[in-house]
Amino acid sequence: MNIEICTPNSATTKDKGDLLEKLCKKMLEAQNYLVTEEVRKTGSELDLLCEHKVSGKKIYVECKAYRDKKIDAPIIRQLFGTIVFENYSEGWLIGTSEFSKDAKGFCEELPSRPLGDRIVVYSSTDIVESLQA
Repeated sequence: MNIEICTPNSATTKDKGDLLEKLCKKMLEAQNYLVTEEVRKTGSELDLLCEHKVSGKKIYVECKAYRDKKIDAPIIRQLFGTIVFENYSEGWLIGTSEFSKDAKGFCEELPSRPLGDRIVVYSSTDIVESLQA
């Protein structure tokens, strides 16, 4: 299932991404996270940086609002590298499109890798279920 981010025809890719980020921010705030948008760190820009209000757990969330392409493995690898380098508790990937074959394979291998349990992937189906809940 794909989710369509509906914006005016004049909207840029950044506009679509910003809309998904705002939706994800609301979803995370409902889960008791304090959410900061567009955090600039050395060597990268983070879509959402979240801290759980009770546990203090810090998570980095990458949002991908693709329409005409699939989420590829390098995006997940970069997410993984960022959470390890910055020592975040978890890294979440929230995407509106399907995963490429390599990305699916990478996700299947993660649980068997050291620190692989620190990656959480929200597919379009997971997004809809979270919003319904």
